[in-house]
This record gives sequence, structure tokens and C-alpha cells, in this order.
Amino acid sequence: MTSKSRSEKKIPLTIQAPDNATEIFLVSDRFERIESGIGKLEQSVSPGLYKVRFRSGMTQEDRLIEVGKNQSQVVFKEPPLSFESTTPLVNTHEDNARQRTIAKQQSSKVHLKAGKGSRLFLFIRHPHSGSSENPGEGVTLHSLEGKKIAGMDDGLHSSENGCWCLQVELDPGTYRLQVDTGSLGTFERFLVACENWQTLFFGMTTDFSLRESEAVEEHITRVLLKSSSVHMMKTGKIFDPASVSSRMTELSKIALESGRTAVDENSFGKLFAENIDNPMFGIYGAHQLLANRRPDYTIIDEIAKQLESLLGPHPDVLSLWLRNSSDRLDKKSFTLSSPPMLTRSWELLTRESLRRSSIVPEGSFSDRFSNGMLSTAPWLLHRVTIEPETGSGTPSRARTQEMLADLARISGTTKGFSLLDAALKKRKDLTQLEHSIAQAMLNQAQQRSANPPSLNKLVENIMVPSVAVKRSTKSLFEKLDLKKDT
Repeated sequence: MTSKSRSEKKIPLTIQAPDNATEIFLVSDRFERIESGIGKLEQSVSPGLYKVRFRSGMTQEDRLIEVGKNQSQVVFKEPPLSFESTTPLVNTHEDNARQRTIAKQQSSKVHLKAGKGSRLFLFIRHPHSGSSENPGEGVTLHSLEGKKIAGMDDGLHSSENGCWCLQVELDPGTYRLQVDTGSLGTFERFLVACENWQTLFFGMTTDFSLRESEAVEEHITRVLLKSSSVHMMKTGKIFDPASVSSRMTELSKIALESGRTAVDENSFGKLFAENIDNPMFGIYGAHQLLANRRPDYTIIDEIAKQLESLLGPHPDVLSLWLRNSSDRLDKKSFTLSSPPMLTRSWELLTRESLRRSSIVPEGSFSDRFSNGMLSTAPWLLHRVTIEPETGSGTPSRARTQEMLADLARISGTTKGFSLLDAALKKRKDLTQLEHSIAQAMLNQAQQRSANPPSLNKLVENIMVPSVAVKRSTKSLFEKLDLKKDT
């Protein structure tokens, strides 16, 4: 064990990560963390042996560094680390040169014209090119209203290389990318196309289990939406799997997915300027910083302004302005009729709906989408279902709270508890949101809580806009034959 006295000479130690999105952790010989950083770490230390941990994406590598007492300084540079990546990039675990080449070559070609002004590039691949399965099976692109625009068979299929790509030229807006998984259902995520920009979706397949019985189990291969990745570049540009910008953007997406911050707040403005050709780096990074305990809103506001000037009214950019009540929300007044791509953006939107319910217009897709929403990180996913009728109007906040109190009171009785419990188990006409509200009431009754779930608490826990909770509380009340005059 190394002995370090207070009077001992300190040696400047510089640790350089392979890129500015790799995290660095410096640990002493007593296994105590000394310092951490992103991209680069500088620390004066006593002579001795130290452990340095590098983390790129979900890959971690440890190194031992010896600092000699006769050294004037120590500089350690770590070579690039390979990490798991859905996007076909150089020096990643699933690196496939042929798949990379196809993605690069096809990224500038248009396979189908369904509008003008922007493009969506879809690239789906198998982890191993030898698979006989069709990677684009069951994948379709739809308008926000649900009209089918294209299927992957409208693009290029390279069966020998295990990939399928499709580029569609279309009008700017939000689109639905759906995956039919057979008996498991149809799921979708959202992609935003911006004027004069190309949005690139990268997905990788996986096997889904379709259990027929205890003895028979069938598998289906489909693209896994929750681990997919999104990049952006100017229309007409070519995707570069070896670019620093692509690597930085992918690492930033992975950090957001795992709930970490892999961008340095002080240098983020400079990094964004260096990677401005891929605006998703700015979107991923800004949402990471916004999740910090004490975010610097000045930096986030500046990035949001730059992103707006580049992309226009992008839902995941506009959501950066939706923060707590101490912020100056008067700076921005807008509505979001179409959902964002990121779960973080959706969380900000639903919380804001408690202060300003009009941010989600009643009857808009963001409102209707609340039934079937799946909370996954980093992407907002949706299980495609038959959209319920919006009913005869949305009750007021006060009336909603009255109905919630009545539901809580009723569920607190033996008869009322049985009624709600039976409804959850047997009734097929309850929507997912109605089911969640009823379940919250049962949980409250089981916990013998004196306070019924409030509208605020339901919005925060279920993570849907307040207008949808109000309307679903009313419809649940009516379906259970508990209707009162509103």
C-alpha cells in the first residue's frame, strides 16, 4: 500500500479519454473515488498506484496508472473503446463492414417519394449477417393520422448481409413507425422529419417469444424499437459510420437511455458547435443536462434556441422549455398536438399539462395517444389499439377531483372494492388509462390511505396529460354506473 503524507509532492496527472463522451473515474489504492470527468480529467495526485475506469456506452475498461515521485507530470491516453451500438459504426461490438457500407451508400438515395421537404431513412439489420430472417418483416411507416405510407419492401433488401434500408422523401412532420409482432400486438414509435433535414432511424432485430403452450414455444424475429437509435443530417449528405459526430451522438443516446450524464456542462456548448451537423447530439445532451439536480438553464436555453433555428418546431426541442414553476414559461407559449420521440420530453409535457392543460389540445393525437402509451427509455413507445371515443366532453379539474374522491370512498368499502376488482379482471371495455385509474384506487384502498389519489399524482404516476386523465376518470365513472350530474 502506498503511503501518502500531506507534505508529499503532488504530481499533475492528465487522463485523456478516447472521445468527449467517455466517462472517466479516478480511484485511489484504497478504492476511494478521487475525481471523475468526461472526455478529460486533470488532477494533482501523490505518487502511487491508481485505477482509472473508462466508460463508453455500456462498456467499461479499467487501467492501472503508476505515478512516480520523480516524474514532473503523467499523461495517460486511452485508445477508443468498442461498445454496443444499434447504429452501424466503426469499432463497435456489432461492427459489420458490409452493413456499414450499405448504410453509407443508401443514405443519400431516395427509394420512395411521398412528399417533399424532408427525408426519413430507415435502416434495420440483424446482429449477425448470416441470419435467414427478413429484418424488415412487419415494419411499416404511417402518417400521424394512421395512413400507411410505405413498407420496408419499398426499399433495398440485402439478404446476404442481413439488412434492409428504405429512404422516403416526405413533408416535414411527425410519423409513426410500426412493428407488427403477431400475437404480441403492434407497437410503434415516432419519428420527426424536419425541413431540409434527414432523420435516420437505426434498428436491430431480436427474437420475441410467442408461447403457444408449456410444451410448444414459437419465436418471431422483429426489430426492437426500444433500443433503436436516431441521428440527423442535412438532406443530401451521406451517413459516415466513422465520423466523430456519429460516435458522439450514439454514446450520448446510450447515456440518456441509461439515465446517466455523458456530456460536460461547461464544455457542452463547444461540443454542440463541433457536432452541429448531427442535431440529435444536442437534443440528447440537453435532455441529459436538464435531468441534473441543479441544471444550468442558461446553457440549456442557448442550445434550445440553436436547435430551434436549425430544426424549427421539433417536439423534443420545444419540450426543453417545459420546466418547473420557477422558470419563465412566458418566454414560450405553444401547444404540442403530436407526441415527441423521447420519453423525457413526454414527462415534461405531462407535468406542464397540470399547469396549462391547453398545451395538449383536446382530441389531438397527443391526447388520444395516452391509451396504449408505454414508458420506456429513451423512446416513447405506443401499443397500437382501437382509439376510444373521446366522449361527451372533458370535466373540470374540480369535478374530476370530486369523482376521484367518490371512487376512493367507494373502493374503501367491501362492496366497492369488489366492484372495482371485478372490473379490472373481467371487463374488456376498459381502456388502458381507465384500468390504471381503477388500479390506483384499489392500491389506495389496500394501503388504507386517508387521502385519495389526486389529479396531480395520477398525471405524475401514469404519465399522461391532465386532459386525458380527466376524461378517462369520467368515462370510468360512467362505465361502472357511478355517473353523477356534471
